Amino acid sequence: MIREVDATAEATHPTVRLRARPGLRSPSGDPGTGGGGVRGVPLRRDQAADRRRLEVDVDLARLPCGVCDTWLPAAYELGGSRYGQVGGLLCPCGARLTCVDNDYMRDELTVHAQRAGGPPTVRHLDFRSMFRLEADDLRRVADVTGYDLHERHGDGRVSLLTVVDELSAALAASGSKPASGSQPASETVAGAGVGTGVGAQGLPEVVRRWHELLRVARVTPADPR
Repeated sequence: MIREVDATAEATHPTVRLRARPGLRSPSGDPGTGGGGVRGVPLRRDQAADRRRLEVDVDLARLPCGVCDTWLPAAYELGGSRYGQVGGLLCPCGARLTCVDNDYMRDELTVHAQRAGGPPTVRHLDFRSMFRLEADDLRRVADVTGYDLHERHGDGRVSLLTVVDELSAALAASGSKPASGSQPASETVAGAGVGTGVGAQGLPEVVRRWHELLRVARVTPADPR
């Protein structure tokens, strides 16, 4: 089931549920490296193992329409799916959108769009990458700021909204503060929206706050992915 969420509710929506397991933080304390690595040179990690260490379950997202190649103006709450079928809705351009997840964890979403008589389009959203919630992202946060998700919350689930509030308070205490009204730089996700760029219009409010904190804490790499 998909439900539209207004801007007021979007700003305070949990948005993403996270669960971290031990092993996210680099043993050396050096961002992106582990024990036995050369300082400043990231080790190759097992992505599947990292994804088991960090569960990402998205409750709220912005959806792209492949027919008009724009992001829908509102955010949508993603309810549970049945055999992967999340639900459908209409784009203002008249295209019918159908959303499909992996029937387990909502860390990815496929959006099919088609206007009557027109060709079908498909957009695939990898929320871990788009939202900067890969294990490496949380690992860098822990190494750079000392904020370790597993140490704080153990094996329990925690919302991204809570993480943003906690990290924001920690950065404020250290003298760092996000710039008022700043917007995140565009991320590049092939085929996910207008052209290939996913800017602020493709990210929920809480995710935009998260991206800003990553930049303030100097966690975000200088080079785009």
